[in-house]
Amino acid sequence: MTKQREWPNGARWARDEAAMLGTEIERLLVPVIQEEKMTESQLIRRVSEAIRKSKQVVLLMTEQGAPMRQG
Repeated sequence: MTKQREWPNGARWARDEAAMLGTEIERLLVPVIQEEKMTESQLIRRVSEAIRKSKQVVLLMTEQGAPMRQG
C-alpha cells in the first residue's frame, strides 16, 4: 500500500484556513436560519460577513489549484 502524500505547506495552511472560515460562516448563519430575533442591520451584517468569508474560502482553494466553475 502506498503511503498517502502529505499536503504541501501552502496547501495545508489553505485547507486549515478554509476550514476555520467555514466554521465562522456557520456561526454567522445558523442564527439567521433559526430565525433568532435580530434587527435588519444585524441580519445584513451577518449575511454580508458570511459572503465575504465564503469568497475567502474560494480564493484560498483556487490558489491551491482547486478547479472552479463560474455559476
